[in-house]
Amino acid sequence: MCHEEKTRNPFSESVLFGLLSYARKEEKNTKQPTDPIYAAATISRNAGEIMRACLLLKYDGGTYDAVWNGLIRTCVACLEMMENFQNLSTKPSTEEEKNG
Repeated sequence: MCHEEKTRNPFSESVLFGLLSYARKEEKNTKQPTDPIYAAATISRNAGEIMRACLLLKYDGGTYDAVWNGLIRTCVACLEMMENFQNLSTKPSTEEEKNG
């Protein structure tokens, strides 16, 4: 198992890193999902990656960095959904309309 030292301030670094990642992504003008289920599923998927990283950390030589990165990705996904909150819609997407 990995026993690397944890010397970071988790709150301030993760928020800062998440915001920086979010800002970089926004600069690329990526389109954010308008489907609330898709947006929430993205958050859930990222949270699952945190759990996976924690399991690997405890049982299979995983790293704290992997847990850290999962936390950052989840933070960014939450920020994206919050920023896009007013644009969320329960109307069928064009793909759903095609499939009837």
